[in-house]
Parts: sequence; structure tokens; C-alpha cells
Amino acid sequence: MKFSEILDKPLLSLSEGSVVGKVRGCLLNEDKTRLLALDTGDGWVLAKDAQVGESAVLVKSADAVSPELPAGAAMSPLYLDLFGSDGSLSGPITDLVFDEKLSLTHFVAGGAEVPRNLMLSAGENAVVVCPDEDTLKKERRRLSAAKRKASAPPAVSDVEKVSSTFSYLIGRKVAADIFNQRGEKIVRKNSVVSLHTLQ
Repeated sequence: MKFSEILDKPLLSLSEGSVVGKVRGCLLNEDKTRLLALDTGDGWVLAKDAQVGESAVLVKSADAVSPELPAGAAMSPLYLDLFGSDGSLSGPITDLVFDEKLSLTHFVAGGAEVPRNLMLSAGENAVVVCPDEDTLKKERRRLSAAKRKASAPPAVSDVEKVSSTFSYLIGRKVAADIFNQRGEKIVRKNSVVSLHTLQ
């Protein structure tokens, strides 16, 4: 299943027979290997409690939508740049592919599917992959020998400060410069929206 196939689908409560939201984004687990939750615009639904239908995402009841961010959540890498360990850029991640167990199997970037098992690191601004498993092992050994200074996924306490209504913007590129009330530029055009930007 591709995430793009469920993005913007209505979230339908089976017991109430009503639409309780729309899929606006997603969260992965901390190591970015599994789909953890769906952003409904008004809260979060655990992915394991949702069933994807042809025209809607189904949940048993409206109670499945929680305003609380799930424990162990990390922002989705959608729209982050995908780099090779050699510094090459494949482009932004435009889609995520999950298997039937909700495990992330591939990133889609530059029109190609890149296996998630080749991921070296994933941070707030980029995902780095290796071309093959041998290179991945070498890079991991090299990085573990030196102290890592890569940014970690935002802590849940930081993520909770951001309204779930706007968290779907994280990782997307800004279309135009954004100014504050005093006319000062606070966000540059083409920059990537981060948790810090929203706060």
C-alpha cells in the first residue's frame, strides 16, 4: 500500500456511520520502520486500528480518534530529501510504501522506489540511504566509531506542542516567503517546514 493511496481519504466511523476526519498525514515509529498513526486533522488514529477501504479509511468508532499523540511517534519522512551516502540527491520523498503488516518497505523519490532496508539515517531534514548492503554495513561501522552528531527525531514532548492540525506540514517545502506581523521574514521560500518552524 502506498501512503498516497490513503492521503485525503475520509475517516469513517462504522458504529456511528459518520465521517470523523480525513487522512492528512502520518507518523512512523521512532526508528522509522513502521506506520504508527494517521493524522485526521483533529487527532490521531493508530494505524493498527484502521482498515483501508476503496473510498475511505474505516475505524470501529469515533473514539478511535485521540487528541493525544501516540507514544514512540516520529514524524513521517514524506517530502524530505533523499540523499545517497555519497552525497547524491535523489529528490524529495514523494511517497511511502508499506506492506500488509504496516512495515515501511520503500521510499519513493525521483520516480524510483528505494528499499527502506538500505536506510543509513533519517532525521528532521533528510533521509540517507546506501546503494547496497555492503556499503550500508561499512558506513554504520564508520559512524559508530565516531560519535554521531546527526539530529534525532523530535521527542514526543516536543511534537505534542505542535497542534495536530498543522503537523502534516512538517517536511513540506514553503511555496513563498512568510513574514511575521512586523514584516520580518521568518521562513524562506523553498525551505522545508520543520517542527521548529511550526513552533
